[in-house]
Amino acid sequence: MLFKTQRIAYPYFVLALVLFALQVVVGLWLALNYFTTIPQSVVDVFPFSTARAIHTNLLVLWLLLGFMGATFYLIPEETGRDLEWPRLAIAQLVLLAVTGVAAIIGFLFGWTQGRPLLEIPRPLDLLVVVGALMFLANVGVTIVKARRWTVTQGSLLGGLTFLALLYLIGIPFYNNISVDWYYWWWVIHLWVEGAWELIAAALTAFLLIKMTGVHRSVVEKWLYVELGLFLFTGIAGTGHHYYWLGAPRYWVYVGGFFSALEPFPILLMVVDTYRHTREGSHSFRPRLIWVYLIGGVVLHFIGAGLFGFAHTLPQINYYTHGSQVTVSHGHLAFFGAYVLLNL
Repeated sequence: MLFKTQRIAYPYFVLALVLFALQVVVGLWLALNYFTTIPQSVVDVFPFSTARAIHTNLLVLWLLLGFMGATFYLIPEETGRDLEWPRLAIAQLVLLAVTGVAAIIGFLFGWTQGRPLLEIPRPLDLLVVVGALMFLANVGVTIVKARRWTVTQGSLLGGLTFLALLYLIGIPFYNNISVDWYYWWWVIHLWVEGAWELIAAALTAFLLIKMTGVHRSVVEKWLYVELGLFLFTGIAGTGHHYYWLGAPRYWVYVGGFFSALEPFPILLMVVDTYRHTREGSHSFRPRLIWVYLIGGVVLHFIGAGLFGFAHTLPQINYYTHGSQVTVSHGHLAFFGAYVLLNL
């Protein structure tokens, strides 16, 4: 550890792991609901929909905390200076933790928006945005004052900006259900598979550069590819969610093609770095991190790429939309793209 403010990452990591464990417990309860019949007296107290809301929102919260902690650890080394406002980072952690606890307790008492995966009530939504803006301001000012620009920093800052802005799209409720679902997907897909992808790519690049000793240019050239494909696979690829909500027909073709390309940049980044470590005198220590990175990109490619492409074509999606195929794709893609990287 080179900088004092890097220690701020530790409480983020601890809380993220606690929430991850809680999410797994709730997930096992949901699986039990599929496996056997739960007594009605239990269902009346803890409905399946409430458990699912807790499970999915815990996923988002602990992954965000993991990303934020990793960023607070990465930024001082990338910029060569301590974090600009360490106390703001602690205040941000407290704010997001309180928001998460309030949301979970609220779900138990039926305090939701009634929108699947966007259940968090409006006041708590605004607190999430405030937390994201605090994060963006802290990291952004640190980067600007350092005046040591790298592609990794640019990818990270771009992801953080979209992280704050795209979440705003899902806060309003639109009376027209087709319009509401149209923007609903901007958060469910574009926020997660766009903004998060840029952050994940930056963190992956940082790990590869620090752990392998491979020249920065080898790794960061794939970040340019990631940034370019984000404009197509992330934004245009959202169209595969527009098939059945009344959007124009051209989304069938746009969404079906571009959504299949999403996992390739990170996959190629890791493969290219691995090739350089084998051909040169570089070594990767500790090797466990290498295993997690390789496992992550493989699962990302299978879960998001192969599983996603297998049912993203309109002719297939007509039959698989909303089925267990979607659930299996989502779980494996999330685990490959973000969970293993965080762990």
